[in-house]
Amino acid sequence: MADPKPLGGNRWAARPRLNGRQHYVVVRAPGIRKARELVAAEIERLRRGEVTPGAKPTFLEAAERWIATATMAPATAVNHRAMLARCSSIASMRVDKISVADVEQIIDAMTPSNGRKTLSLISGTFKDCIRLGELPNLRDVNVALRARRPPTVKRREVELTPDEVRSVIAAARPEAAGLALLFIAHTGLRRSELIALRWEEIDLEARTASIVRRASGGIVVDGTKTRAGTRRAPLWPGALAVLERMRALGSVEGFIWSPVPDGSIAYRAGWLTHACYEAAKLAGVDCSPHSLRHFGATMLAERGIPVPSIAGFLGHASVATLGYLHPVAATVVEAAGVLDEVLSARELPAAVVGPEAELE
Repeated sequence: MADPKPLGGNRWAARPRLNGRQHYVVVRAPGIRKARELVAAEIERLRRGEVTPGAKPTFLEAAERWIATATMAPATAVNHRAMLARCSSIASMRVDKISVADVEQIIDAMTPSNGRKTLSLISGTFKDCIRLGELPNLRDVNVALRARRPPTVKRREVELTPDEVRSVIAAARPEAAGLALLFIAHTGLRRSELIALRWEEIDLEARTASIVRRASGGIVVDGTKTRAGTRRAPLWPGALAVLERMRALGSVEGFIWSPVPDGSIAYRAGWLTHACYEAAKLAGVDCSPHSLRHFGATMLAERGIPVPSIAGFLGHASVATLGYLHPVAATVVEAAGVLDEVLSARELPAAVVGPEAELE
């Protein structure tokens, strides 16, 4: 018998095969043992012809089943569930009754980015229904592929100077937010990587930080955005000064940036974005956490670091991602050391770094 898989909310799904055909069964049960009993009963009813084979699931049932059983990264599953919560207008509709107009009505009420994510969710759900024989394998059945796609909004890259970066960091509140922005500028970490960074991943002797997870959808998941994202980021004096100040501000266990003293909970990524935008407004600078990461890459390129070295430093899977950089010389230089010169801790406001962060 096919073992039931949890869908959430005491709901379980199984895909039993009967007479050479795979079926889809959903039951409600408080635990796996009861779920197995109910699924076995449903299979017996199928054998007796008391249940109509191939009954069409609702969109909510089909989407939850696909998310629970498909092979996808944990962060992708989190994002799909977030988008599923925004599809209430079609949640109770049978998948064969959903039209292109129904999908476009949902998409039109979203930002382009969320609209594309929702189309991905709907398309994956319909493909799974087609695979299981719940929908005919026809080109026009997948309504997500026929729906009007939101426009792709190209991110406008912001060119920051070292002085502008310093002014944003000095204006950031609380102090931990300013230190987080400074750490991104020094290390090139993604916002999601910084939020997920824990003290045990810092090796002070080797002066490195192990980047092995990221924050997504309000939770911390293992694995980074790309395979190349799992790396050991070098920590030069400026980055070490940030960590020293963070130790003075709070816990030395758990997450480095945490809203609670024991470091047991990570901040949501939106915390840092909001703090950065507020600081940028005060400083009169157009800046985001991503533009600080871009700033680091640009400074390295201007000082002759090869593009492949910059890609490795930032955790990019391909140098093609760094299309905003110009070709550079093949000089081998310590990338993080260059950023440490550009953003020296000694040149930052004492209110941000603190006197104990001064390094020889």
